[in-house]
Amino acid sequence: MTPNVLQKGLPTPFLSEEWWIAIAPEEAYTALVNDAAASPGLPARLGVIWLLFATIASVIVTGRITVGLVVAAALSWSFVLVLQALIGTLVIWSAPARRVPAVRALDLWFASHLPYSLWLLAMASWFFIVTTFPPFSLALTVVVPAAWTCVISRAYCRAVLGASARGARWGVAVHQTMAWLCVAAYLAFASGGPTSLIAYFSRQLGLGN
Repeated sequence: MTPNVLQKGLPTPFLSEEWWIAIAPEEAYTALVNDAAASPGLPARLGVIWLLFATIASVIVTGRITVGLVVAAALSWSFVLVLQALIGTLVIWSAPARRVPAVRALDLWFASHLPYSLWLLAMASWFFIVTTFPPFSLALTVVVPAAWTCVISRAYCRAVLGASARGARWGVAVHQTMAWLCVAAYLAFASGGPTSLIAYFSRQLGLGN
């Protein structure tokens, strides 16, 4: 926990930077921009996220957690972090008024992962406990972390990148567009092509034969 968090009187020993950013993104980013010693550093943060996602992926895919499965999932899904890093770098370098160095800005970019991490944990828990996995229904719940992340991203653009209110809205739009285009491209590839993906969603919506 950082000194800034303690000064805000937020009373839990588990309140990391990620929680603070998720709960109060504007004030958290504003304080963290001026506190270079607060962050655990980009490599450490990426390592935690990578391990978390790999563990969740192994549970969702196999229903088990072993060292081998986690390592395999980490290698298989490493491209997600790479894509996020590329998107983040593009957004950061397009902001000449940013208030911290690029590496620090990228570290704070990844500090906003909590909404999606909690969503993935909820999905993994559902699969582990209930054992049924209706992908379309559960996928619809992604609107919650998506909306939450938009709020955090807007605060990030304002406090870290020094964007105006209008610039922050554009930054969020660009980020979300690039991220969801990557998701759509992956789903199309994994399902056998755009036609197969469209057919699946048509069936789920009751539009198919």
